[in-house]
Amino acid sequence: MSVAERGHELLIKEYEATQDMIKHYDDLIMRFWTMTQAGVLIFIGLAFGLLSKEKVMFVYLSLL
Repeated sequence: MSVAERGHELLIKEYEATQDMIKHYDDLIMRFWTMTQAGVLIFIGLAFGLLSKEKVMFVYLSLL
């Protein structure tokens, strides 16, 4: 195996490792973002439910 072939092989392995790392961190960001959005929506729902004197309005807003 020549030096050029070995260098090319190492670059391909490094590229594959970089792509795996990018996929991993992208997945983490998506999970964090989804949990954050769900938490905000739950908080808004609870706020409307607790602050609303009319339960009909709460039910209407929660169905949107």
